Amino acid sequence: MRCVGLEPIYNEKSRILILGTMPGAKSLECGEYYSDKKNVFWKILFEIFQEKEIYDYKDKKQFLLEHHIALWDVLKECDRDKKDGSESSSDRYIYNDIPNDISTIIKESNIETIVLNGKTKSKGIRSRNPYKYYMKYIYENVKITPVLLPSTSGVNTHCSFEDKVKIWSDVLK
Repeated sequence: MRCVGLEPIYNEKSRILILGTMPGAKSLECGEYYSDKKNVFWKILFEIFQEKEIYDYKDKKQFLLEHHIALWDVLKECDRDKKDGSESSSDRYIYNDIPNDISTIIKESNIETIVLNGKTKSKGIRSRNPYKYYMKYIYENVKITPVLLPSTSGVNTHCSFEDKVKIWSDVLK
């Protein structure tokens, strides 16, 4: 299945850019970042900034901007499906990838830190994660070494919610 990413969220005051690889199927269907209820991205940010949970997506975008956070993905487009043709949101099924032009956000904002949502450095030819794509397509153009943080995905059980909040907080605050 061909996936086309979402538009970036940022403004001229954004200082931290959080990058994923490509939104999951539910997010693409809804047109909203991190809309899968199993993903704890929004819960982590609300916890860090001591905000009540926000449900309206327009308000979530405003919340990011108020905290000088930009949000986008490394990939603009890709194919993503399992060998049997079924749909998947996993990065490991990505192929035929095309990167986003991150330089636009860098030029139009005050980005000092780039965070990758997914802590794994590339391990082998079959590895698929934001770090691999960032280093392949983006680093050479922006020269900002990314900070790797634990994935907020619901399938990441290697790190507790509390640990994720602590680790993400150290970078975002």
